[in-house]
Amino acid sequence: MNRRYFWLKLKENFFESDDMKIIESQKNGAEYIIFWQKLLLKAITSKEVGVLRYKENIPYTPEILSTITGTNIDVTKGALKLFMELGMIDITQNGDIIIDEFIQELIGSETEVAKRVRKHREKKDLLQCNEMKQISNTEIEIEKEIEKEILYKSKFFVVTKEQHNTYKKAYPNINILSEYDKMTAWLISNPTKQKKQYKRFINSWLGRAKSTPTEQTINDIKTMEKLY
Repeated sequence: MNRRYFWLKLKENFFESDDMKIIESQKNGAEYIIFWQKLLLKAITSKEVGVLRYKENIPYTPEILSTITGTNIDVTKGALKLFMELGMIDITQNGDIIIDEFIQELIGSETEVAKRVRKHREKKDLLQCNEMKQISNTEIEIEKEIEKEILYKSKFFVVTKEQHNTYKKAYPNINILSEYDKMTAWLISNPTKQKKQYKRFINSWLGRAKSTPTEQTINDIKTMEKLY
């Protein structure tokens, strides 16, 4: 029976990579690196090179890895979390720990599982892309709905139909749309007096605005002029 021999071939700049520097800077950095090397050794001797799985129906758990590698459980959990964040490992839904990308560099060739990993990641990226498109479309629809509710819009403030109706009830004798234009013109002319609370600004402005004479008021004035 022919034996297969494996060895871990590290590049001379192994500890100079960004990932290794980040790992080494951690509180348990040295232990993380030793744990990482143990994972690499297991990955090149596993049934599927680059894929770590304890048994066919049992995936590796932090507890199992801790026991097998002789690593403290807290160190194991912390290392796995960091490796995932750095993109050094990928854990599939069925619990497989995939580090095939690094294994390719170690053995100088691409394993069969690499193709499966790429498809898995491409599918994952595609799903994320579709989700982003759905979110983007939803945001556009929301913006459209908001635009429908806007009655007046300037570079300084926005007034919805509901707000405008409230102002109309509060100030029935004022041409409120005209006052919005006056507010905008005043803000343009006074750039140092920009307002943060625009609802308060609009309400105060309308409270000081002169009332627009109603048709009944004009008729009353004409009647008084005839009498006198």
